Amino acid sequence: MRGRLSGQVLCARVLCARVLCAQVLCAMMCTLLAAPPAGAAPAAPEGWRVAKAVPEQLPTADAPTIEELTQRADRFAAEGKYAEAEAYYRQALTRMEGSVGGTHPNVAGLIHNVGVACQNQAKNREAEALYRRVLEILAAVYGGDHPSMSPTLTNLGTLYLSEARYPEAEPLLNRAVAITEKAKGKDHPDVADPLTALADLYRERAEYDRAAKLYERALKLIEKGRGKDHLDLVVVLNSYSMNEYELGNYGSAEEKLERSLALAEKIHGPGHPRVTMIVTNLMALYEKQGKDEEARALARKYTGAGVGAP
Repeated sequence: MRGRLSGQVLCARVLCARVLCAQVLCAMMCTLLAAPPAGAAPAAPEGWRVAKAVPEQLPTADAPTIEELTQRADRFAAEGKYAEAEAYYRQALTRMEGSVGGTHPNVAGLIHNVGVACQNQAKNREAEALYRRVLEILAAVYGGDHPSMSPTLTNLGTLYLSEARYPEAEPLLNRAVAITEKAKGKDHPDVADPLTALADLYRERAEYDRAAKLYERALKLIEKGRGKDHLDLVVVLNSYSMNEYELGNYGSAEEKLERSLALAEKIHGPGHPRVTMIVTNLMALYEKQGKDEEARALARKYTGAGVGAP
């Protein structure tokens, strides 16, 4: 019987749910995890420009600003410390709501980030309600198919995917792909995010050949648009490798996992939860191929980083 490799939370993608970070709350819905400081995020409408664009009401002269609170949250999220990230995002959100009200698009960006933090803690009902609130705010401000909605549609779709709610996930992910392609073109690297999530859905439904085409397209979009060492490749390569594993293409799966691990360790360091997940997958793949010595060597290398010996 074929063992299964572990999948991503997302987002987003996550271990990879897409987040919007402080600077790029100022240039876009950056990334809670999707594009932490290491990666570029899609450009956002002017309405997403937060921190410095909207004056805030500070309770005391030395209280942290909304931007500072968001930056602290971003750092915790990038380290996989989602409870701490959630606390700081909620503080920033409370302050932002006090400054501009509860229906401003800047508020939507912070609500999105709280949702990502909740999703990565498996607090799915809270995350779902938060994502739906984001979509309601953005639809009211920009209309129903604005590109700023794509990250939240993708995250909500991946949340449903994690619960095997495929009929609800698929239209959200297709819509996110279509919105991004229409706004930025079919060859823009931002298309890769919802495209990868849609491929994940096909993989979960055992439509492996269909999924492989989307993973390959997403991989090429990121490599061409952001470079061959970009953070976003970690997620795509890990997911793509799982699909190759299910197809019985173990050599291809191994190559993609090894590349994903090298990138993740370079970006995050050996103790990050994302690195641990990839190491666990790679060990399982080595064992499946009878490469027990390689699996033991990998376990020894990452002992103390949350990976046990086989």
